[in-house]
Amino acid sequence: MIKTFTILFSLVLFAIAGMAQDIHYSQFYASPLTLNPALTGVNDCNYRVGVMYRNQWKSVSANPYQTPSISFDINNVLQRIVKTGTLSVGALVLNDKAGAGDLTNLTIAGSIAYQRPLSASRKLNLSIGIQPAYVQKRLDFTKVFFETQFNGQDFDPTLSNGENFNDKIGYVDLNAGLYLSYIVGRNSDIFLGGSLFHLLSPKESFLGSDNKLNMRIAGHGGVRLGVSDKLDLIPQILFMTQSKAKEVNLGLSI
Repeated sequence: MIKTFTILFSLVLFAIAGMAQDIHYSQFYASPLTLNPALTGVNDCNYRVGVMYRNQWKSVSANPYQTPSISFDINNVLQRIVKTGTLSVGALVLNDKAGAGDLTNLTIAGSIAYQRPLSASRKLNLSIGIQPAYVQKRLDFTKVFFETQFNGQDFDPTLSNGENFNDKIGYVDLNAGLYLSYIVGRNSDIFLGGSLFHLLSPKESFLGSDNKLNMRIAGHGGVRLGVSDKLDLIPQILFMTQSKAKEVNLGLSI
C-alpha cells in the first residue's frame, strides 16, 4: 500500500468580517464529499470511509473552532439497472462548533453521482453529482453577553438580554458538481473539477431577517505523475470564492 503525504500551501486568503464563510478542510482531497459532490464514488475501491477533524485558532482563543466529520461512499450501485456508466451514492455528517457562543452547525447530506466514459478508449471520464443537504444551526445565548446585562459594575448573566432571538434555525440546501479525468499513461492522469454550493440560496439568520447564504464556487484540479510503480507525485490546486472572499491553495501529495 502506498502511503500518501500531503503538503499544502495557502497562497491567497481574503476574509471579510461579518460574512459567513463555508467550512472547508486544508487537506481538501481527503474530504471529497465536502469538495465536490461529483467525487462521490470516484476511487479505486468499492467502499470508502473518511473521518476528518479540524481544530482552528486554538493558540489564540479559549474557544477554538472544532469541526469533526464522517463520510462514506459506495461506487457502482444498481449495476443491473444502470447499464451505461456507473452510479455511486454517499453520505456526509459534519458538526462544526465555533466561538464563545458555541455556534454549532450540524450538516447531514446525501450524495449521488453518475460516472461514464466519454471516449471509446475509456481514457476520458466524466462524473456528475448532486448533494441535497439539511443544515441545523444553534447558538447558546447563555454564553453571550449583551449591553442590557451590564448592571453598572460588571456583566450579570442573570439579567435579561432584552433580545428576541431564535436559538435554532434549519434549512434545506443543494450542491452540485462536475469532474473530468483523463488517463495519460499507465501511471499518470489529469483531473479537473468544479462545484457549486448553496444553489437554493437558503435564508440563514437568527434574527428572522432576509439574510441569504451566498453561493460558493470551487474549482480544483491536478496531475498524477507516476515516478515509479510505488511512487506518485500529485500536484494539485483548489480555488474557491464566496461573496467577496477568495482562496487559493496549492498542494502536493506523494
